[in-house]
Amino acid sequence: MSQIYKTEVAWGNITEWHPAPNLVVDLNDGNNSPLSKLSWEEQDGTTGSISFQSDLSSFLGYYQKPNEGPIAYRGRRI
Repeated sequence: MSQIYKTEVAWGNITEWHPAPNLVVDLNDGNNSPLSKLSWEEQDGTTGSISFQSDLSSFLGYYQKPNEGPIAYRGRRI
């Protein structure tokens, strides 16, 4: 089942959040295991990791492009 999240990003002292594109998560391991964490690495070297609330209603994490600092990343299911 797909989950769609409205996302935001922040940098620096993380007091101002800025709108970001929606994130669609559609993963199935065949066992209906609950999703708790998702990490990735893109071809350009960008990495990221997010952790979900147990009810999948929201997540918090980061992503980081090569040679740049981390960007805080959060989302709420819509």
